[in-house]
Amino acid sequence: MSKSQRNHILIVDDTPLNLQIMTEILSSEYNIFTAQNGVAALQSVREKKPDLILLDIDMPEMNGYETCEYIKNDHELSDIPVIFVTSMNEEDDEEKGLALGAIDYIHKPIRPSILRARVRNHLELKKHRDVLQRDSYIDSLTELANRRRFNEYIDNQWQYAQKNETSVSLVLLDVDCFKKFNDSYGHSKGDECLKNIADELSGCAKNYKDMFVARYGGEEFAAILTNKTLHETIEIAEKIRKSIESLKIPHQTCEKEKFVTISGGVSSIVPNTSDKIKTLFNNADKALYKAKKNGRNKIETN
Repeated sequence: MSKSQRNHILIVDDTPLNLQIMTEILSSEYNIFTAQNGVAALQSVREKKPDLILLDIDMPEMNGYETCEYIKNDHELSDIPVIFVTSMNEEDDEEKGLALGAIDYIHKPIRPSILRARVRNHLELKKHRDVLQRDSYIDSLTELANRRRFNEYIDNQWQYAQKNETSVSLVLLDVDCFKKFNDSYGHSKGDECLKNIADELSGCAKNYKDMFVARYGGEEFAAILTNKTLHETIEIAEKIRKSIESLKIPHQTCEKEKFVTISGGVSSIVPNTSDKIKTLFNNADKALYKAKKNGRNKIETN
């Protein structure tokens, strides 16, 4: 296995000798990063997103319990498994660590065979959990994020925006005259149409690092953008509309166009603590209704 394919492990311990010992035990199989205190560990976790963390408890400034608690309370980091590696061997110490979300507890002095086995087992379990989670978040037809993943993502972005006074924008997209498309061309062609649109949306999302797309339901799709003004979001939504139109998927039974098109509703807000996320949805939904009412194949805002 090449180094780029290896799992990444962060080892956190305030004693350089302990870091050296664990690194020597594991470095032949894994890419190892180290930190000597909790503050440095959190910075490394955010930057490198390791597959597993080996964490000492008794450290200055921020101890291992505090570090673990911070990681487990962060939505983007909480899935990273934490193993405490410590000389604290009282039952209460171990119980406290496991209650905070650690998956295992290894006592010092370190036994190389035990350390290697525990790390290997937990990385294998994480791999299986990641596959199950991915499958539960993916729409089986389009391979975009599904409604469940969409709801989790927008909730997280909303909380971040409230805390940091940044913007959240929502684009709701609906395929025009899709019932007529299914009735005329059949459901297999309808599925193929949705897949083609999803592929185009996925390609559009790659052009914007702060854009997330999902299948919202049926023939509806949604895009979430962060740190964008309403004007910027409208411009991006218009590019999406044109890109779908340029696919030129035949649709002879739609009154206005002879190709598949989409309509979109745009809403953008910098939420304060009293704002509700349903306001963002309601405004986007009203804008989408306006786009449909005004002739379809349009992007509108409320």
